[in-house]
Amino acid sequence: MNAADEWLELDIRIGITTGEALVVLGARATEGEGMASGDVMNTAARLQSAAPVNGIIVGELTYRATRGAIEYRDAESVAAKGKSEPVPVWEVVSAREVTERRTAARRPLIGRTAELKDLLVLWDDVRRGLRPALATVVGPPGIGKTRLVEELIAQPDRTQAPSGAAVFRTARASPTGPLPTS
Repeated sequence: MNAADEWLELDIRIGITTGEALVVLGARATEGEGMASGDVMNTAARLQSAAPVNGIIVGELTYRATRGAIEYRDAESVAAKGKSEPVPVWEVVSAREVTERRTAARRPLIGRTAELKDLLVLWDDVRRGLRPALATVVGPPGIGKTRLVEELIAQPDRTQAPSGAAVFRTARASPTGPLPTS
């Protein structure tokens, strides 16, 4: 927009944090109804106010979850209203280039052996009976869903079907769901 109108001079500040919020489905923002609320929303607003002009800062949980994909630099903690301690933040520098996919061999499988066993039993049943089956792994971010599937796929002696009679497929869904249309 700035390029289209040299007098406009718009600047942005972005603050991102991770956490739980109360989301009101069907809220009418045009009627003044709140769509989301909670500490995470208030903290994000405080971070946004403290972000550098045309910059992005993130809170600790967001930083931990994305530091492998985003390059950050340390930033000064933010004294946020309603918080007893300053909020540690990091400033986004750039997206990292993805050069390789994470592999199961680099991270241990923790606390998911029962689920892995169930998936392997189901797959063995599919291979023996040549009947279709569907397994859905659902849960909140960060509990090891991707890691569980990586471990399943990493066992070629169990997951490869004889003479290609069965096919193993994976898919991922967006954590936010489909984008709204107007």
